[in-house]
Amino acid sequence: MGLVVRNHLGLVMATSAQRMVASDSPQAAEAITVLRGIELAIDTGLVSAVIESDALGVVNQIKSRGPNASDIGIVVDDIVSRFSVLAGRSVDHVSRKANFVAHTLSRMALTIAEDRYWMEDYPPCVEKFIHEDYLD
Repeated sequence: MGLVVRNHLGLVMATSAQRMVASDSPQAAEAITVLRGIELAIDTGLVSAVIESDALGVVNQIKSRGPNASDIGIVVDDIVSRFSVLAGRSVDHVSRKANFVAHTLSRMALTIAEDRYWMEDYPPCVEKFIHEDYLD
């Protein structure tokens, strides 16, 4: 999975490429990625967050905030619980082309032996996309 945490000005606060045990469900993988993104945002000390994902089904389930009996319900419940500690929070669906940094980091995660984290930085492989994603 690939994660990008930005502050309210769009500046990169953290990025991460993390290995994930293969999942039969792309929705489950996306939901776990959103959860890890919230955890990384909290760990970086952000008090406000906007979650962006290109997985519309996951975004809709998070926004519903009701009881969730789906196959990813327990992960969505964790997302809502952890997200509630952040002020100024919202969850938005973005197009895949506006999420290229995260996808590049995800591909990087396939090649690493250990999870990687960059605080207030990012790896060179995403440098050219950092500003493009924010502007889209």
